[in-house]
Amino acid sequence: MKMEVKTLISWDTEFSADSVEWCPVDKFQHVLVCGTYQLVEGEGQLRTSRQGRLHLLAFVEEQVIERLESLDMPAVLDCKWAPEVVRGRVLLAVANAVGEVCLFRLTQNTESKIPRERLVKETKMVLPKREDSQELLALSLDWSAAGGDVKIAVSDSQGCISVLRLDDSGFHIEHNWSAHQFESWTVHFDAFNPHICYTGGDDCKLRVYDLKSCLDTPCTTNSSHSAGVTSFSSSRNSEHALLSGSYDEQVRQWDTREMRRPINEQSVGGGVWRLRRQPRTEQLTLVACMYNGFCLLDQELSVVAEYKIHQSIAYGADWAHFTDAAKHFSHLTTAECVIGTCSFYDHKLCISSLIKND
Repeated sequence: MKMEVKTLISWDTEFSADSVEWCPVDKFQHVLVCGTYQLVEGEGQLRTSRQGRLHLLAFVEEQVIERLESLDMPAVLDCKWAPEVVRGRVLLAVANAVGEVCLFRLTQNTESKIPRERLVKETKMVLPKREDSQELLALSLDWSAAGGDVKIAVSDSQGCISVLRLDDSGFHIEHNWSAHQFESWTVHFDAFNPHICYTGGDDCKLRVYDLKSCLDTPCTTNSSHSAGVTSFSSSRNSEHALLSGSYDEQVRQWDTREMRRPINEQSVGGGVWRLRRQPRTEQLTLVACMYNGFCLLDQELSVVAEYKIHQSIAYGADWAHFTDAAKHFSHLTTAECVIGTCSFYDHKLCISSLIKND
């Protein structure tokens, strides 16, 4: 099955774009955020700084992206919505370049004639760093909300993982440990077991940790990747099914019960920065391939579509969560799925639709 990717609209993100995330909550599925990262060179005694901007956007009728607000902040490395409503709140977590995890709440301004969404900052946590370290970057994050026990796992530039517990008083560090010799590029909760964390580092290691056990030693260490491990996606439909991505340009498929070697792999022609399974069906996986644009893989990891409109490093990728695009937008058909992608130096965000070729 081959597919066509059709660009609906592109938008200038101003700063270099590295993450795009669609809100999964029913009422706000037209809302997305785009995180950016801009390196500002210092002059004289001034140090180089990493500045960022978080855009809150709405994809509305007539193929329009509406900017709801833009928040200046330290450079954004990753951001993710909570997968479900948390104590009545729609929450977004942001990992930034000064070692913070910031939490925002999505609200609606009901005083205007047309309600407009905006983000309100709730709290933040500064990650612990070594005493000899001048800087710490929070690199990636993932949510777990199993049984109402809300946690966020964060990876950082010193090779550490922190697990933060969120309650009504804010963030609390529940675990912090050294997982990798160099940068911990990614961390991911297992979709079926919230006590299991997968971590990937610049040391080319994939590691599995059980939060109920001693974290000094991983349950599993795999060295199949020939470059840094950068992304994971575990299945919500099939227990023990895991995908990993790496700078070595391979997407690997794993059975987590036996992780000595992958059960399948596919070269995508560029370093894999992000893996996103299609919501609900998981029939397709959206891949950000860095210097080779974006592609879509089927469940056998065959490439069914490529998207090369971006002219710079492909970093951000996500699926819109609505089940029937035609119910939301008259210019789309029922058969179409909608994705968001963004790229770095050309500071471009694109919203596109996927169409099956008969």
